Amino acid sequence: MQEYQYFTDNIKIKILNNDAVIPTVQANDRKISFYMNKDCMIMPNKREIFKLGFVMSFNKELLLLINNEPRLSSMNGIYIIPELIASTSKDEFAVTIENSQNGRATFKKGQKIAEGVLIMAPFTVIQVVKELD
Repeated sequence: MQEYQYFTDNIKIKILNNDAVIPTVQANDRKISFYMNKDCMIMPNKREIFKLGFVMSFNKELLLLINNEPRLSSMNGIYIIPELIASTSKDEFAVTIENSQNGRATFKKGQKIAEGVLIMAPFTVIQVVKELD
């Protein structure tokens, strides 16, 4: 039987503006939920980047994979552009939302817009060789 190693990791958040909505973690599935920090609208067939008002820091051996929030993706034509975020990023946390429908897409402050999971990212060394094993 394969043995699994479990660990916990703290995510540190620095608030950059008072409108930021702090992400939450679901204990049962370990997903991190991200929320809109203002009321906004995306015009038809447009893509917008929304800064959420905070910077995150976490274990350097991990990457944060951002993807659709299930209820958001069930709205035809509304997508979160998937991203991998390194722990070394010091940029304001942002999500990119694409509206490929014919009508406007509206979002309210506090609305869940994306989910993320921390994934292991072991240090990788690239080696150039003449022959592969």
